[in-house]
Amino acid sequence: MEELTQKRMRVRIPVWTISIVVLSIVSFISSELSSLFIYDRVAILGGELWRLFTSHLVHFSYFHFLYNIIAFGVLGWVIEQQDYPYFGSLLLLMAFIIGVALLVMKPDMLFYGGLSGLAHGAFFYLALHGLYHSLYWRRISLLAIGIISMKVTIEWYQEIFVVNADAEQEYITMHLSHIIGVAVAVMFFLVLAYNKHRENNL
Repeated sequence: MEELTQKRMRVRIPVWTISIVVLSIVSFISSELSSLFIYDRVAILGGELWRLFTSHLVHFSYFHFLYNIIAFGVLGWVIEQQDYPYFGSLLLLMAFIIGVALLVMKPDMLFYGGLSGLAHGAFFYLALHGLYHSLYWRRISLLAIGIISMKVTIEWYQEIFVVNADAEQEYITMHLSHIIGVAVAVMFFLVLAYNKHRENNL
């Protein structure tokens, strides 16, 4: 009984989630920090490689900021409370690969920012882990995987066949970051699952 009480009282501090949310808030408030953090293609090619990581902390409007902060904050909090492994490593890997992919595949894009790529990857990572829980959560996780898979499939179609640039828009959604974020999360999860399977069979 005492052990059960201790488990219920044990609340994990979501260090990665809090850190990213706080840095995003500070970046949103400080234009100087946003300028230092934003994905700037010319600056990155000039050697400012940290922008591949920090660009995800920059947002371009209140809606963009609130939407991403709430989505990422909730997903990250759940993942860290469940203690799913290597969440920090996944975030760093997604941030880097998304940045590099944009650099290679979007040569005409000069600026980029936002947490949506990381949030999409975190969502898929959470849903994949949910497949190992009770039947109820497995069903919810399968539904979530189906929805997000359909979403990124449509976005992939839009990336290839639809010109989504609009001169009247302040910014456009970069679907490629969502697709890459999900792809990295899937590969990361599969590597973890494979390594765990190997350990269990040794």
